[in-house]
Amino acid sequence: MIDHRNALVDRVRTAVDDLAAADPAGGLQVAAYLHGEPILALCAGVADPDTGRPLTAGTPIFSCSVGKGLAATVVHVLAERGVLDYDLRLAEVWPGFDRNGKQDITLAHVLTHTAGLPELPAGSTVRDLTDRDRMCAALAAATPVWEPGTRQGYHVWTYGWLVGEVVRRVTGRSIGTELAERLISPERLRRVSAVAVTGPDWTFGGEVTRTLGYGVEGRMFGYDGLGGSIAGAAADLGLSFAATRNIVAFGDGDPLERLRALVLDAVSAAG
Repeated sequence: MIDHRNALVDRVRTAVDDLAAADPAGGLQVAAYLHGEPILALCAGVADPDTGRPLTAGTPIFSCSVGKGLAATVVHVLAERGVLDYDLRLAEVWPGFDRNGKQDITLAHVLTHTAGLPELPAGSTVRDLTDRDRMCAALAAATPVWEPGTRQGYHVWTYGWLVGEVVRRVTGRSIGTELAERLISPERLRRVSAVAVTGPDWTFGGEVTRTLGYGVEGRMFGYDGLGGSIAGAAADLGLSFAATRNIVAFGDGDPLERLRALVLDAVSAAG
């Protein structure tokens, strides 16, 4: 297994270096764990193209959407402890949320992107995104785009506010604090990685498969962020994988997806 692992590291390092060379203005980070042990931790490229400062494992990168999987994991840990229930109606713990047809929205609706609140509240600004109270008040006053539970549509901007506010109101603690202190059990992880909804996505179009809190991509579940960020796991293999770039890029054939496939195929072949 060690030989397989060393060969995998060499192949991924070559691919990472090639990606960095192809885009000299940016950089990337890649990591993978197998049964809780690190098997990859690679960086390449620059953090600042003006100064040439290299990108390291300590360089912070804003990674779109992958935090949704972490937020969902917090919910599952709290559910396992009996603190939260997937059938909890948000209005039971969030005063004022029951307005405009939202009285029956459950935590499961939010986790599966079927709550009908995929849009930012009208008039929201960049500054508003850093104001939790303002954003949560706006969502409490919002009207669903569709009847909750009747279809799915990726809650790009609102997912974190909805999940985070439920966690805060139930526990009295931020979702970040809960995340730092809790681990999900393998048994619960297997349960919540099962398919929960499938069908066309209102936000992006096309067929989408989701579990209770995660997207599904082949054998892996987790989240891919727009423009270059991936985080997910293949529970049957004991594999988790994450990669992110500091320059957003759009288009078909995301090279981070190829890195994920390379790692997944190698671990599968090694048994």
